Amino acid sequence: MIEKEIKIMMNEEEYNKALALFKLDKVIVQKNHYYSCEVSFRRNITIRIREIGNKFFLQVKVPVSEERNLSVKREYEAEVNGVTPVIAAQKLYELTGTEFDEARYMGILETHRSICRPNSHTEICIDRNIYFGIVDYELEIEYTGEYPSEQLALLNEAGINCDKALMGKYSRFIVEYMKTQSS
Repeated sequence: MIEKEIKIMMNEEEYNKALALFKLDKVIVQKNHYYSCEVSFRRNITIRIREIGNKFFLQVKVPVSEERNLSVKREYEAEVNGVTPVIAAQKLYELTGTEFDEARYMGILETHRSICRPNSHTEICIDRNIYFGIVDYELEIEYTGEYPSEQLALLNEAGINCDKALMGKYSRFIVEYMKTQSS
């Protein structure tokens, strides 16, 4: 599956404005258990097991293109039984068709996600993320149809800058993870 999403970093005030702007369909807590190997580091590939409730999904996200705050990735997913310390190279190959080393567990990023679906081809996720003692806020607009200019205009009118480039969750997690490894 190809995923197109616009990512917008926010401060806490902008986060609260965004929550008030959209009619939220549901709120979930998801835990991203991140993994790494040499290939994923070199090619900026995200390997994670996403935990939502009692379900676990191995997900691999391979970059296709990135421009400022718009990222396009090929996403692979399979349901798994739980979180493990290592993901075998063979399992990653079976899922993606790409050669990997075995991937080792690095840590967890917890997201409190508020979701809004303004139409059948757009999903807005307003996230509060917690990792390594850090709390940050992000809005993601995932879409399959036309560019979501109406939703971006609403955000801009509310004073939320939608045009700045940013690092995704995995990249921000990696930066903080590396700090823990050097201390």
